Amino acid sequence: GSVIDGAEGGNATRFINHSCAPNCAAFEVDGEDGLLAIVIEATVDIPAGGELFLDYGLDVSGGDPLHYPCRCGTAACRGTMMAVAPADA
Repeated sequence: GSVIDGAEGGNATRFINHSCAPNCAAFEVDGEDGLLAIVIEATVDIPAGGELFLDYGLDVSGGDPLHYPCRCGTAACRGTMMAVAPADA
């Protein structure tokens, strides 16, 4: 339910790029200070120096997927960084 934007405040997520075939996932957790925190976890082994990827899954109400193009180049590329609607929606 949160947006992670590395451009806001220059946080560490600025080093994680989008891919439709990500090697990391983001989870919301309660931090030790009681505040919501985001944890990035590898979903596969990533070699030292390897690039980190998340599926941004943008949720832009009424947004046009063409305004958020993906150029990750993977076989799974859906052509947009927007979230995929559930099949039963």
